[in-house]
Amino acid sequence: MQTSNNDKYLRLWWEVSNSDRFLEGTPKWIIYLKGGDFRKWYGNLSNLLYYNFDPSFILQQPHARVLSLDYLEKTKCTWADITTATNSFRLAPKESFYDISGHCFFPSDSNQYELLAYANSSVFATFIKLLNPTVHCQVGDVAKVPYRRVDCQDSVNAISRMSVEICRQDWDSFETSWDFTWHPLVPSHSVWIDQHCYNMHATERRAGVERIEVCFHRWESECKRRFDQLKVNEEELNHIFARIYGMEGEVPIEVPDDKVSVRLADLGRDIRSLVSYGVGCMFGRYSLDEPGLILADEGSTLDDYHAKVPNPTFEPDRTGIIPITEFDYPFFGDDVVAQFRRWLAAAYGEDTLGENIAYIENALGKSLRAYFARDFYNDHVKIYQKRPIYWLFSSPKRGLQALVYLHRYTPQTVSQLLADYVRPLRDNLGAQARLLEVSGKAKDASLAAKYDATVAELEAWEHDVIFPLAQRHVELDLDDGVKVNYGKPEFKGALRKVVGLN
Repeated sequence: MQTSNNDKYLRLWWEVSNSDRFLEGTPKWIIYLKGGDFRKWYGNLSNLLYYNFDPSFILQQPHARVLSLDYLEKTKCTWADITTATNSFRLAPKESFYDISGHCFFPSDSNQYELLAYANSSVFATFIKLLNPTVHCQVGDVAKVPYRRVDCQDSVNAISRMSVEICRQDWDSFETSWDFTWHPLVPSHSVWIDQHCYNMHATERRAGVERIEVCFHRWESECKRRFDQLKVNEEELNHIFARIYGMEGEVPIEVPDDKVSVRLADLGRDIRSLVSYGVGCMFGRYSLDEPGLILADEGSTLDDYHAKVPNPTFEPDRTGIIPITEFDYPFFGDDVVAQFRRWLAAAYGEDTLGENIAYIENALGKSLRAYFARDFYNDHVKIYQKRPIYWLFSSPKRGLQALVYLHRYTPQTVSQLLADYVRPLRDNLGAQARLLEVSGKAKDASLAAKYDATVAELEAWEHDVIFPLAQRHVELDLDDGVKVNYGKPEFKGALRKVVGLN
């Protein structure tokens, strides 16, 4: 199909109200396949099509084409139109549409895994390059590839199913998957997979791990097992199909490490994602007590959270606003560092808090406060593909920054930011500066000057930006997506600049 206006009709799944994705009857949102990076077997599932219950909603766009809803019942496998090396084919959800960037073929239920295995083999890749030695892999090329039924179908199907499951586990280990449950480094994850046999190695996991270093090493081993198993699987399939087609010695059997589609553990990346998960728990998006998304609908409240998690191990932030400052101000008891420390204590225990903080800071290469003040939001924007769900309100010189969760935003949020954080910080810093000035010490005078500069910055920001914005009670519509909402002119000067958004 073709929207002819992707900005209008496509969203990343985390932008919209989660419950809207599961409405019964004619759909509001449909999974949309657009190819993506090299990845075999499973994944690259991020896009949604704004169908809005009726094809005429999209067909009002000139030159648009919409698939029949019958395609939501079809078994399908997908691949990207453009590749610089080897193509990668993936199992696709039945309930999906696709465009020219994410082609599909339609096997029967009985031979889906067999054909997927063949498509991901080196024999198939050789045929494709003979048919079309360009960066494109088009539907017509795939349709011309010869196929011979295998003489060991049960074995091929078993290997293919296992490969899909391995890649699914890998994809779902990160919070940009809609089937993400818990972060793999938190003890809750260990407990849950032991109870539900979440992966092939569940029996080797142990509940109650309280040191992040231990959690990471177990995660590292789990990732390595997945990686090695998938590599073995793909090489076995290459061998099987090379034998069937009489191409032994003519096609590669070995799979290079950089073509294995699951990720190995990476301390820096995985610790940053753990910090992100912790922030998600602070906002109530996630919980240490229940798997998956908790608050993920427009206008979500703490009452909604408590309806799902009655007695939480960790209580989310009351206001849905989490301040970030470069300095540890004692009058901000709920700033991001203080809340993250409380979350670590809840997740891993008080006894290991100091050790866990040291481990995290060593992996980040800086203190928690420095990371939150300077790097966290950049990482968040990158991970969420420039469609952030945590928005950063920031004064011009970052005297005060505050995270706000998109799904808990209300028209009163900015007024609360002003009353609970901007003005208290301004007033307290002013009072601190006066006390420092009377000490007569040069060091105190220098610090008082810094405080006065921040006070002046906050006063100007309040007068020019935050107070007028608070009076407007700006409403958001998550259906419009982050690009439209973040870029509203009313937010100019209030939100951190993100290239392509504001």
